[in-house]
Amino acid sequence: MEHDYESEIRELITETPSSDTMGNSIAKKLGISRNTVGWYLKMLERDGEISYQKIGPCKLWYKLSDEEIAKNKVKKLIDSSNAVIDYFRDNEKYDYMKDCVEELESTVKSFEQKISK
Repeated sequence: MEHDYESEIRELITETPSSDTMGNSIAKKLGISRNTVGWYLKMLERDGEISYQKIGPCKLWYKLSDEEIAKNKVKKLIDSSNAVIDYFRDNEKYDYMKDCVEELESTVKSFEQKISK
């Protein structure tokens, strides 16, 4: 059975960066290599769930708020949609797809306004 390091790392990362959220500290707590932890941290960062504060050569990782995570996921969806539109730009379905993305962007703006209140 494969170990779920990603979930364990996600639990160790808090919303406040500290020395406990450095890659070395996480690696020691989990008993895995610093490189393995780094790989998981980069994946979580790419997925828009965490970020880091750089202090000298160290990165202190922290969890993003639920609103920031939601915004990141929506932005990723819009970016993907735009990539699909670019791919089909010369296709007759371009206008339909463009309308769909515009509707999605409008929904996102509405969502952002609601959560910023």
